[in-house]
Amino acid sequence: MDAGSSSIRPEDKKRKAQGPPESARPHGAKQGTASARYTLGKARSVDVVGFVEARAFEINALQRSLENARSAGNTRAFQTLPRHLRRRAASHNVKRLPARLREKALAEMKKSAQTSKALAGTDRLTNAQTSSRYKRRRARATREEYELRQAGKRWLETHVWHAKRMRMKELWGTMVAETPNERSHRAAYRAAKEKTYIQDVSYFNTLELTGSEEAIVDVLRPLLPPDGMTILMKPYATGARMAPLTLYRAGMYPLAALGPAMALWQPVSSTEQRKLWLRVHPANANAVKAELEQAVEDRSQLEDQSVRIADITCDLVSFELLGGQSTQVLATVLAQSTDIGACGASVLQLIRALPNPAVLPESVVIALQIHDPRLEFPFKADPAHASLSADEQQRLHEILLRWPVDAAILDRQQPSAGIWDREECAKSLARRQSEQALNQRRKQQLIPGMKLKPEPSIDVAVPLLLVRTGPEAQLGSRTGRMDRQYIDTLAHGWTLVAPRGWGMPLWMALNFAGARAQGLNECHHVGFEAGLPTFPANWPGTSAYNAWDGAAATAAYQKWMRRPPGKRVNYLKFGIESPFYAPFRQLLGLPGMPEAYPRISADDLECRMKRLRKVASKKKEAKANGQTSAGCAVATNTAAEPMDDIWLMTGESSMAAVGSMLSSPRSATHGPTPPAALAEWAAPLLDAARVTDCNSRSNADIAGLLERCLVRVRLLCSGRGVPAANAPICIESTPATEDSEPNNAIGYVMTSSFSLARGCGMAIGACSLRGLFRLWSSAAEPVCAKSPRVTIRSIDGGPSISAALPAMQDGAPPGSGQQLDSSFPAPPDYYSAFTDANVQRLAEVDCKAELDDPELKLLVPPPPPQSGTYSSFGRVWHVHDRLPTLAEQNIPQLYPEGPVDRVAELKRLNRSVIFEFLDLVDVLVKDPSQYTARTDRIRDVFVNIHHLINEYREHQAKETLKLMIQQQIDGKRQTTERILAKCQELEQTIERVKLEAADTGTELTVAIAGDADQADGTTHADTGQPKRTHTVPDDGLARIIDAVQNLT
Repeated sequence: MDAGSSSIRPEDKKRKAQGPPESARPHGAKQGTASARYTLGKARSVDVVGFVEARAFEINALQRSLENARSAGNTRAFQTLPRHLRRRAASHNVKRLPARLREKALAEMKKSAQTSKALAGTDRLTNAQTSSRYKRRRARATREEYELRQAGKRWLETHVWHAKRMRMKELWGTMVAETPNERSHRAAYRAAKEKTYIQDVSYFNTLELTGSEEAIVDVLRPLLPPDGMTILMKPYATGARMAPLTLYRAGMYPLAALGPAMALWQPVSSTEQRKLWLRVHPANANAVKAELEQAVEDRSQLEDQSVRIADITCDLVSFELLGGQSTQVLATVLAQSTDIGACGASVLQLIRALPNPAVLPESVVIALQIHDPRLEFPFKADPAHASLSADEQQRLHEILLRWPVDAAILDRQQPSAGIWDREECAKSLARRQSEQALNQRRKQQLIPGMKLKPEPSIDVAVPLLLVRTGPEAQLGSRTGRMDRQYIDTLAHGWTLVAPRGWGMPLWMALNFAGARAQGLNECHHVGFEAGLPTFPANWPGTSAYNAWDGAAATAAYQKWMRRPPGKRVNYLKFGIESPFYAPFRQLLGLPGMPEAYPRISADDLECRMKRLRKVASKKKEAKANGQTSAGCAVATNTAAEPMDDIWLMTGESSMAAVGSMLSSPRSATHGPTPPAALAEWAAPLLDAARVTDCNSRSNADIAGLLERCLVRVRLLCSGRGVPAANAPICIESTPATEDSEPNNAIGYVMTSSFSLARGCGMAIGACSLRGLFRLWSSAAEPVCAKSPRVTIRSIDGGPSISAALPAMQDGAPPGSGQQLDSSFPAPPDYYSAFTDANVQRLAEVDCKAELDDPELKLLVPPPPPQSGTYSSFGRVWHVHDRLPTLAEQNIPQLYPEGPVDRVAELKRLNRSVIFEFLDLVDVLVKDPSQYTARTDRIRDVFVNIHHLINEYREHQAKETLKLMIQQQIDGKRQTTERILAKCQELEQTIERVKLEAADTGTELTVAIAGDADQADGTTHADTGQPKRTHTVPDDGLARIIDAVQNLT
């Protein structure tokens, strides 16, 4: 042992052997077996959530550093912005970037300038040209410059914002945002389906009609169809809803349609004067205003009451928000209401919890008054589907059941207040604080970034209107069962209407709250995805459609002519005589052509060699005569003949009538001549459209109307491919070849594209009524048994495409023209005959079976049906319930006729489903275009399985009835046993009481509960002994007696 070890004291050796003290040991040091197990157990029970939360800052910093390192070498500063926030030319102009990115962008530009040969030795950072001398030396203000640039056209309040991010186009005298600079086709669809997309629709015209309610209705009556007076219905007349209308030229219904419109009454006031806002598309605004002015002039010659018409388009701004989260975005921005207890504000905060605006009634109106939206800017959207308390859920349920009428009224004492008072709105706009004043107030805040609080003394209120938008605005009529054809989140949303001057504050607030801005093309695309026709592109026969389609046809023709002759498509070779527009007038056999369409002869569409020879000969003749070539000029039709002779079928009742016509049996309507057969077949349509109500129309006039009737259809392609615009629609059974008949087409495609919502090609077109009659006549079975199928020819030599007409398969049965499957079905056509005078006349008639008056016949209810079928609210019911056979449903029967072993057949069909599914998978791998046949076979197998199972329904009903009867018998037996047991108990009680009375010598008297008071305190008349009374309850005895009587 060395000297060092000998000098250690004994107590130090003992302490060293025991180890360091507990306080001096490192964390987690082992002390023994038990201590090691305890420490290991604690280590295994780490709180992961707490651990991550405690180090959230470090984790986020690590992620940011990784992202910065990843994007440092290959990402510019402007590329870090989302695509919808990038501005044009931001790569060489740092002022077009947010302030937080300008320093980085400037450093990148300096680094690029050092390696550029063109910028070497210069002080410039980019190759961008300097502005012109005029722009550098101008002293004019920017506002004055903008006013000069607006000459001849109108800018919307959001024009400058859109011009920086979208391509602008002059349409209808207004600069409209056409499409964003970025790719937005799929982005617009996703925004409308899952989130919210917004469009500035302030270019829509708003006409204000002022006068008495009766005078306004009289002015509008000539422009509306006979069944289109929806503005008189109570939900619309009170101003609680916006009424959809389809306008026509005065006295020309059903011809000369002008287009759809929306009408909103001012809430009912105590004064006789009322206001009606008529919201129309700018494409037909001038025509509608001219018709209204003519109607006012005609009425003023007969009556003294006049109606004033004013165009208040420039006094309003409006935005359209569509999508599943549109309600949440609006509720976030419009939450700062001046009156929290107002009906409209409370309703908006309740409905924000709904997942989809389609749940709400369509066209309902909400009136609001909010604080200046710039005070709370920027807004951040709250999470969707906010939770509600039990009381709020009950109120929301009541709102969905019965929409409150007061939601459209801002002030019950003054219904004309709010946005209806334009003078007050102009005064509020003049008192609005400027941006500089608001910035000064923000600068004075104690905490930077705090939002301003509204001060009533200096801040003004903004009155607003919210209108629930849906398919009615595009269709121009009410929707019921047809609404099932449209995609909910794409077709439903809100329209925000505000006074002028508040466009940009509201627009910026909505964009920062989560809405995605889109242009006109995206609006048309979203409407197409929803299956809705767009005005004016899908309203053939109207003057607005002729102008729109004529401009598109001229542009397409000029683009085709600019191509070299050898690169052009030879349309005549493929049998297409009109490749640039849909010739609906030629389809209906009408002469002439609208003015806006280019006149294209067959010579212009000839092949290259023939055309070159003719051009050479024409050049020689022109040179000999001293003339010059016209080049590529487009000659348009300048004929002045009227073009208002097409009947475009609109309205749900008419579509239901067409469905019933296509589902009718073929043998029921064959007539001696084709016109007579068409008139007989179209009788439900004439009744639904109220065309026969006019006594001035003869049979020849009605036949002429049917010949010029167009029916809008929606087509879904079965296989691959997308039909081209203006492609002919043919009957599928007829081969569509180049040498086919010229009248083979029954319609034409107007709009077509690949549908992202359905995963196949889709098109919106129009067919003639005679063409649908030919489609119905050529079918061996009723067309509506399955989706009617047609063939869409290719215009460039490609294969034809098979398509289905899904809009025709849900047609109502015959006789159900006005009875629709809707929450608020429209009244039947004969409701106007139920007047007090007619009811009194009917009461005076003795024999109601021999009535000659057609109006009185409508008051007599029909006898109840004894056999066959009947319809109720658009549904067909059998008088005697029975299971229809598979043959009646046009479905092949896959098991033998007659009695079969159902268990064995069900097992066999189950195996067939598996085999068909494997066959479908194999087809999808090899040739996906043939999947429809396999899916149809799988559907047939499932229908057969269900039909076999349904044959057990009668046996199941009998067995269920037996079980119910047995349960009733068992229940009565148990009740009888309980009654008998109770009777025995009562008998024993009575015997015991008798024995007690005999022992005491007291006379026993049994009384009912009602007589107990009289029996108490009485004595026996003879002996003077007191009577002992035993009281029996009256209700218990009565129940016992009734039970015994029921059993006996």
